[in-house]
Amino acid sequence: SLTDVEWSALSLVIGRAAGASTIGSMHGFRYEDDGRSAPTAIDFDLVAAPFEQIIAAMAEHEAAIGTGWVKCLFQLQQSSGDSKFQYEWFDVDRWEPNPADDAELPEQIRPVFKAKPTNNVAPRRLPPGSLL
Repeated sequence: SLTDVEWSALSLVIGRAAGASTIGSMHGFRYEDDGRSAPTAIDFDLVAAPFEQIIAAMAEHEAAIGTGWVKCLFQLQQSSGDSKFQYEWFDVDRWEPNPADDAELPEQIRPVFKAKPTNNVAPRRLPPGSLL
């Protein structure tokens, strides 16, 4: 659980069930300020509902273009609450772990957030136990 460990950023790879409006798979990594990364497990039910809402919201667009996304990379910076979404529309193997090189994927999907100018405003913090 992310509430039991220190982390500064998170990357989750959400796989869509083939031809469906539901989530089929999920894996991810948490990143610490010192650069270390570790696989992390997130409660599937916590993530599934918001991503299924994203699928529903994109349904009309997907119908118009004739395809839906197959993977989504969700990245979150804890200190600011900033997040990014990147979609893969065709390659179901994108962002999948490589058993031959278990250090490759965490670096490939490591979040990079631009520093923001300081304005003497305290950064937003996510409430404990929340992800999205």
